[in-house]
Amino acid sequence: MSTKKNNLPKPKPKPVTNSDAMPSIGGDASSEYLKMFYPKPEKDMKWSYLMLVNIQGIKVNAELTMEVIEIENKKVKIRTIMGEQSFDSETSVDAFSPLPTPSSGANKSGFIFEGNEDISVPSGDFRGCVKLSTFSEGVKTYIWLYKGTGPVKFSITLNGLPADLLLSEFKN
Repeated sequence: MSTKKNNLPKPKPKPVTNSDAMPSIGGDASSEYLKMFYPKPEKDMKWSYLMLVNIQGIKVNAELTMEVIEIENKKVKIRTIMGEQSFDSETSVDAFSPLPTPSSGANKSGFIFEGNEDISVPSGDFRGCVKLSTFSEGVKTYIWLYKGTGPVKFSITLNGLPADLLLSEFKN
């Protein structure tokens, strides 16, 4: 599967400042803090990711797509498609995010703030992304969020097998 670089306009930097309630490095990222990185959900909004998996030196590429298929009564329905498989999930407009978060209750997101990084993915260059991490039951996860787009990169290591999701298209 070949990857084609999209000719999307480069995103304009939207730096996050201390006035945005940025957590300290190594500190918990509150749910309220994370919300400011996600756009307001709209029907047909879509994120497409190039998924790279490395299994004992063999690289496997796939595509993962998440699309807002319906918004009704403050509920957002998201369809996730990978290959021939798809499933629908639902969340409230107020809790909208295209990727699930490991909620730990009481306004905690379950993510730890790691700092800010510039990221290059197939859809372009994103300056000042927020890098977050979480660890549970042998699974280490990192996510990079960009204000107004949401997740631009997602990395997970499960049982020693690394996988990355890199934003290849964002339709808003």
